[in-house]
Formats: sequence, C-alpha cells, structure tokens
Amino acid sequence: MTINKDRYTILSPKVAEKVKEYISCYKPRYYLIEGQDGGKYSDRSVQKIMHNAVQKSKINPDATVHTSGIKSPITNLKGLYC
Repeated sequence: MTINKDRYTILSPKVAEKVKEYISCYKPRYYLIEGQDGGKYSDRSVQKIMHNAVQKSKINPDATVHTSGIKSPITNLKGLYC
C-alpha cells in the first residue's frame, strides 16, 4: 500500500556517514536495504522481522518509550565489514 507521503526524520552526522559507507560497500540499486535478490523486501518479510524483534525485546509495541538519559548505541558504532 503506497501512501505517497514524504517522511522526514533526524539523521545524525555519524549515521549519515555509516549510510554512505553502507552504500559504498553494498551498492544498493534502488532501495537502501534490498532483499537477497535485489528489489524490496515483501510486506510479509518486514512484518515477520518486526514481529520477531518485538518478541525478542519483550517490548509492548503500544507502550510509550521514554529515552531521556539513554545513550545511543550508534555512539560506539564501528566500521562496516564488506
């Protein structure tokens, strides 16, 4: 389902650098994160990944998350391994 709305978010300089590194390393053609055979992941695959992440983290998907005082794991992010 396509809604055709732009989405804006904050992107830290460190994450922007890692995205550039990722693109340089993996050379995606159309989508930033592509499936194994190129092209986008199916909606079902994305749902499955998100469901597994929620189950693994034991987080209630409807809960409000408070992030004050939490350090980002991106702070310690190392280089990509191609």
